[in-house]
Amino acid sequence: MKTDFSILDVSGETCPIPVLRLKKILKTTLAGDKIKLIATDPNTKTDVQRFCQNGKSNLLEYTELAGVYSFLILKV
Repeated sequence: MKTDFSILDVSGETCPIPVLRLKKILKTTLAGDKIKLIATDPNTKTDVQRFCQNGKSNLLEYTELAGVYSFLILKV
């Protein structure tokens, strides 16, 4: 099954690494591309939301299940 997004799994990484890796991958993607970020650090929820509010990306979806945080991010 083909997905319409790339996956960035930063499970086990702690702040600020998840956002830094997201920022790096967004530099190599085109507007309209989607990234699914998977993380286990609870601070990632706030960090990713804040990062997306600062422009260049939109948080489309957020889910949390059993300590795993999943974000679907659109590059604008």
